Amino acid sequence: MQNTEFEVFDPNAETTGKNIIPLIDAMGEFRSIGMAYLKKYDIDTPEPDGWYPVSSYISALRLIQEKLGENTLFLIGTRIFKNAWPEEMQGEFSLEQMLQMTNQAYQENHRNGYVGEIIYNQISDYSCEVVFNRTYCTALDRGLLVSMSRTFEPEKYSSIEAEVEITLDETKPSRKTGGYKNHFHITW
Repeated sequence: MQNTEFEVFDPNAETTGKNIIPLIDAMGEFRSIGMAYLKKYDIDTPEPDGWYPVSSYISALRLIQEKLGENTLFLIGTRIFKNAWPEEMQGEFSLEQMLQMTNQAYQENHRNGYVGEIIYNQISDYSCEVVFNRTYCTALDRGLLVSMSRTFEPEKYSSIEAEVEITLDETKPSRKTGGYKNHFHITW
């Protein structure tokens, strides 16, 4: 099957600089490389409240994967969450509440076209499914979820210490295998 990770749903869609700045932050001492990749696709010095073409951002992410690998995209995903949710808000919600609000935050950071959605499905008291039906890649999605799980503890821990486990459902088509959705199972 064909990889659909870097296909843009709508060429008119835009995203905020808050989504793009984590790319630069994740590059650490190599931020000039991140800036060069963004500039190659006409994003020059992104501002947090600025709006930029999703297609340009996706092209820069594709280039990062080709040149630097998926681990860098994973790091970018972790930074997106930290950039989107200020520290003072992070203690106010449980992981479950945050996962339920993820689509709202996603939609607020995009405009002018279809960018998909993030769907939260509660499975049990100790598990859920999060479906990313969006134009971004699997490593970015996973980074976002891992960052959230490390920041917000689930409300319903048992008496023994629990860990959050995040797995991509490989029984369903994913963006890596030609599908348009990534299904993640989260248990705690």
